Amino acid sequence: MGQIPQQLAFAAKQFLETVLAIPGACMSDKGAQQMPNVVIVNVGQVQTCAFNCPNPYQSSVSKHLSKIPEIDAVFLLTDEDNIVHVYSVTREFQERMYDKLIKQQNRVEQDFPGTIFDFHVRAHQGRQANRAVPFGCEPVFLR
Repeated sequence: MGQIPQQLAFAAKQFLETVLAIPGACMSDKGAQQMPNVVIVNVGQVQTCAFNCPNPYQSSVSKHLSKIPEIDAVFLLTDEDNIVHVYSVTREFQERMYDKLIKQQNRVEQDFPGTIFDFHVRAHQGRQANRAVPFGCEPVFLR
């Protein structure tokens, strides 16, 4: 477990409290958040807050989709037909991102060849990222 910069800690704390209903996620006196279910992933100069989920696809989705800087958050939802829906949340729809996104989505599918994935892109347009995806989605990462 590592320490999270104050700005990211605040976003993670807000995310945990609103999406996962975990009130008062511990804030240290140094302004860095300590959370047992959070892993920090460095992608270049950007730190990503990745959540440890029981979902077996979380690691692959986080590893591949966090490489795309335009994606602010990713959520997973497995439906009753066992289709894994992957929601990539961006600030606005950006056409230039799609080639990179499709390449990384293909890598996720290669990691789980017997699984049906349905990839979605949602724009949060300044709202909290969790408001851009269906209720019940599991957070994978949040920038």
